[in-house]
Amino acid sequence: MDLSKKTEELLNKQIKIEAEASQTYLAMACWASNNSFEGFAKFLYHHAEEEREHMFKIINYMNDRYADVIIPELSKPERKFGSVLEVFQKAMDSERAVTKSILDINSHCQELGDEFTATLMDWFIEEQLEEEVLMQKMLKKIEAYSKSELGIYILDKQVKKMELK
Repeated sequence: MDLSKKTEELLNKQIKIEAEASQTYLAMACWASNNSFEGFAKFLYHHAEEEREHMFKIINYMNDRYADVIIPELSKPERKFGSVLEVFQKAMDSERAVTKSILDINSHCQELGDEFTATLMDWFIEEQLEEEVLMQKMLKKIEAYSKSELGIYILDKQVKKMELK
């Protein structure tokens, strides 16, 4: 069963979303590193790589289905931030946008009866739930620790020791 043109279009759009999310995390990681937040930088670099892996998962799926993969031109990510809290608020916004797009693709595939692509999106939905929960936890901690300048540096040291999967 070939992918519908609309499904191809949505998956190509998702490739761009994942690639731009990766670039955004990369820019955030650089900002964190340049501001001596080694733990947050490590966390954000890890997420940049994870988003890149998501992009490749879609590309590989499309290639397996002989679909027309379009490698997109990417917009330049924001690279200046006022605080760690701002970085993670923007990361949360990005994760929510990714989730919405994936849910839209999943709904489309359910309507078409495209179980193969819907199953792929089920994997992404589970992944996004994990990401949103993790980002929400990070935001809560950052909000609590941001009440003092020393607090955010203590949290950074804790994040540096986190095992990232």
